[in-house]
Amino acid sequence: MTAPTPPIPSFTDGTIVHQSDLNALGSNLTNLYNFCQGGFRTQRPFVIANQTVAQNIASGAGISLLSLNTTIVNTDNMWVPSQPTQLTVNTAGVYLVIAQVVWTNSFTGYRGIVLFVNGTTVPTNFISGQNYYDNGLVSGSQQVCVAAYRFAAGATIYPGCLQGSGITQPTDVVQSLNSSITAVYLSS
Repeated sequence: MTAPTPPIPSFTDGTIVHQSDLNALGSNLTNLYNFCQGGFRTQRPFVIANQTVAQNIASGAGISLLSLNTTIVNTDNMWVPSQPTQLTVNTAGVYLVIAQVVWTNSFTGYRGIVLFVNGTTVPTNFISGQNYYDNGLVSGSQQVCVAAYRFAAGATIYPGCLQGSGITQPTDVVQSLNSSITAVYLSS
């Protein structure tokens, strides 16, 4: 890293501090803040796209993409209503991505959550997943999967889920954070 501009002033006890010295110090504090924010003028890219309408997931049908319909936060316009099953990365970098599916009912059988990038083919586009087998004794359940991944600008991220209870199961939408996907920028 090069020396900041203007030069950082130094101060000595007993000398009068001039306006130009204080302005230079203020400029350098601003430059340091902007450097630490990775060049972002406001907030780093961060999105939480959430479901507020239940989605029916067919049993044994393979992976169904989660259809999201609202955001809690969306600083880089990564989720748009016209593409409810995906996020689009607008700022390249390393992101922490968390996908969650919340089920309404307890049921016997398997259920799972997956994350894909730039397509939805297993194993080509798969980056993370979590499966669970339930004996039906738990009232409702949820699965979460997490990935730290370097994305190029324009990359697409898809959350998907699956279940094998023998009947169609709805996702739960009565919590403050329902079935959702979160992506937060970590570094370039």
